[in-house]
Amino acid sequence: MAKGTRNYESSPQKVHDSCISSLQECGFIIGENKSMSIIAYSSGRLRTWFVDIRVNIHQNKENITVEAESKAPFQLLDWGRSKSVLTKFFTNLDHRLETI
Repeated sequence: MAKGTRNYESSPQKVHDSCISSLQECGFIIGENKSMSIIAYSSGRLRTWFVDIRVNIHQNKENITVEAESKAPFQLLDWGRSKSVLTKFFTNLDHRLETI
């Protein structure tokens, strides 16, 4: 399991929409999409395994906080895949929100 948090100076809707786009760009399928939370799933392949990612969006006084957690639900060890997926998600999200 891997966890990460980032803060952004943008509107909650822009952050939410950017999270959806970033997850889809990373190859995730959106399973649950609420205004302040998203659950997405990877499509498992023969040589890889499924990974879930949960994203929560919180509005603070100064900014918007995105908390994300990635895990491989049926694996005892994920060999760093969850961290790699989370890094890729936040890299895409950072790029999207910098260019908005």
